[in-house]
Amino acid sequence: QSNNLLQSISDEELPPVLPPTGIDIGQWEAFYFEFGELLSNVCCVQPCVNEAKEDDSALLWSTDRGVTELQQRRERRAQRASDALGTI
Repeated sequence: QSNNLLQSISDEELPPVLPPTGIDIGQWEAFYFEFGELLSNVCCVQPCVNEAKEDDSALLWSTDRGVTELQQRRERRAQRASDALGTI
């Protein structure tokens, strides 16, 4: 379901670029793949209720630049920690 728009562009139109010196090509590719996935999720950002399924694209596309999303994550984690301490 990933957006393959860039894969349809020829190397002549958009030449490949090597990573900067000292950056492993595997890490370079992994970063661009993950970041590309986040960018392509612009239409899919929905409020998250399950920490295991947090969508980091919400940090990129929210109108408040991720402030609310980060606060909600902190609150969920604090609640989870509180719940865990309550069971001890």
